[in-house]
This record gives sequence, structure tokens and C-alpha cells, in this order.
Amino acid sequence: MKILKLIVTILTRIVIISLVLVLFFSMMAGMYYKTAPRNIRIAVVDEDHSALSRSILYNIRSSDYYQIVDQPIDYLSLQKMIDRNEIDMGIVIPHDAYHDIQNNLGVRIMAALNGTANPSIPGTALSKLNQIISTLNGQLALHVQVEDLGSIPNSRHSKEPLISVAERVYYSPTLSMEASVLPAFMGLAMQTISMITILFALLGSLKIWEQKFPLI
Repeated sequence: MKILKLIVTILTRIVIISLVLVLFFSMMAGMYYKTAPRNIRIAVVDEDHSALSRSILYNIRSSDYYQIVDQPIDYLSLQKMIDRNEIDMGIVIPHDAYHDIQNNLGVRIMAALNGTANPSIPGTALSKLNQIISTLNGQLALHVQVEDLGSIPNSRHSKEPLISVAERVYYSPTLSMEASVLPAFMGLAMQTISMITILFALLGSLKIWEQKFPLI
């Protein structure tokens, strides 16, 4: 009975220590991924240079989440900025966007996401952009003039949104993959610390065994 009780005590200690370590590293991972980022670095390519694009830029600048670091002249320049990890998201407002809106045609805004970064950053950037576009769609659906976006709408809704966001994710092979390396490092650290802790627990239990059963 004494041997069985000793074995149960050792196993209980190991399980408790392992659960505490798992909880600790899970909290660390949760803090890393769930913290809402601020000052997300973005670049905007304005190919339209119209009242519509100015309204979109105004709403982006008014957001607490974005920081416009540059306005490159074309999509290729924007993609190079992503490759150099200078921005977390790039936005492209296409040619004739204003003209298409005036003719009740759909417009797709391009959101180029930096997939190399912490996934919560481009995810938040895309979410906030969709909120901005949704607000503009609500105003346009209520027949608010493009030049007056931001005023109080007072007409009926249309069936489908005129502006939508098309996302595209880029991964730079020249940069360290933070999104993959950090979870892997945390997993390795968790395993190493767990093994060391369990080893010390076993060594401490071994001394108890030697005291109770000196012939072992």
C-alpha cells in the first residue's frame, strides 16, 4: 500500500506541474495573438484620384488603427514594400472606381496582406478596412452622393454593396516567418521546461524512494 501511495503521489505531482506549464504557455500565446494591434503600417495606391478615393483615404486616416506610411505610385511598388516588410497591408483603389460607382457598377478594392507578420495584424487591418467599406456602402446604398460621404443618409437601401474588398496574402521568403517561428519556439520552450521540471520532480521522488526502500 505504501508503494502504491508513493506512485500515486509522484504521478499527481507530475500531472499538476504539467498542467500549470500548459496553462502558462497557453496564456502567453493568447496574449500574443489576441492583443489588438494599433498603428498598423499600410500603404495606399490611389489609381483613381477621385472623390471616392479621397473619401476612403479620409476614413482610413481617421481610424485609430492605421498609419499610412506611404502612397506608392503603382501596385508593383506596393508589393516590393511588402517584400521588404515595410508595411502590414497595402490597399489599391482601382482606376475608374468613381466612374463605376456613378454608373451603379461594382468596385473591388484590393487589400494586399503581409502574411509574414503576426497574423493578428493583417487580420485586424483587413477587418477594419471592411468596416470602413461597409460604412461607405451603407451611405451609397442610401443614395448619398460620393462627394458627401459622411453626411446623414435619408433614402432607401439597395440590394447589394457597390464596393467590396478583395484580399490577397503575400509571404516574403527573405524574412523570418514570425507567424510560424514564435509558436514553434514557444512549443519547444514548453517541452524543454516541462521535461526539466519533471526530471527534477522525479529526482526528488527518487530520494523519497531511497529513504523508504534503501535496498532499491
